[in-house]
Amino acid sequence: MAGRGSHRAKTQKKAQGSAAVITWSAFQSHVRYLSASEQQRIRKAFVLGQEAHEGQFRRSGAPYFNHCIAVADMLADMKADADTIIAALLHDAIEDTSLTLAEIERNFGKDVRILVDGATKLCAEELSERPTLDDKIETLRKIFTLMQEDVRIMIIKLVDRLHNMQTIEFLSEESQRAMAQETRDVYVRIADRLSMSDVRDELQELSMGVLEPELQTQLLALRADSEKRGQDFLASMVRSLRAASKDLKIDAHYEHKRWRKLRAQFAAEGSAVTGLSAITAVFLCDDIP
Repeated sequence: MAGRGSHRAKTQKKAQGSAAVITWSAFQSHVRYLSASEQQRIRKAFVLGQEAHEGQFRRSGAPYFNHCIAVADMLADMKADADTIIAALLHDAIEDTSLTLAEIERNFGKDVRILVDGATKLCAEELSERPTLDDKIETLRKIFTLMQEDVRIMIIKLVDRLHNMQTIEFLSEESQRAMAQETRDVYVRIADRLSMSDVRDELQELSMGVLEPELQTQLLALRADSEKRGQDFLASMVRSLRAASKDLKIDAHYEHKRWRKLRAQFAAEGSAVTGLSAITAVFLCDDIP
């Protein structure tokens, strides 16, 4: 599959770009948990991606490659392996630059090629041959098919979507709503199934900020109030338990409610019977008894 050119960059002017390009030395500190040889492979991908995306800018005015670095950075925080980080750095190269999958495989191996291919949208040529297909549906179908080969494809896509949602304010209102709805309907559920709770919760919060901003404000206030009351209550419980037994080693942590439960709690406000606990806690003890 050949590169499809820089269609994202065509509407972006270099004069817009005020954000600095992230350098390798700044990024390298995030991948120091990997071996020296793996860091060298990642550096090679960094340089290749930086050169391929040269002159491309996002709607925010930031250099386009900064987005790829941000995705790789978040994956590095998850302690992803070298192939995953390399694929993240190059995940938009096939779609937006002249790089090809053959070049990527030649430089980084078959596994990276599969990851990049899986994270790449269907090209316009493929869709034009089947004009009745919806590009978003077919892109997801492709991802799920390739996911059977390697689940890391979906993890890259989830983190890619997370960064796009974090910078969604630069899109038109219509595009924001479409992306937020798709994120809520598809990506939040996938993150939940993959037990990526932090990614799931942030995607859900960002989607709600676009689709239901007033409700989000109310739920944030409810969460802040619940957390304050919960922390105070748990501190009191722990003091009482320790007073009852000086040898008792126990700690308690307030557990944040998921957005779905917060929404249900907000809807049931004022009801005597809600079926929802006002406070959820995790107790940590040295032994089972």
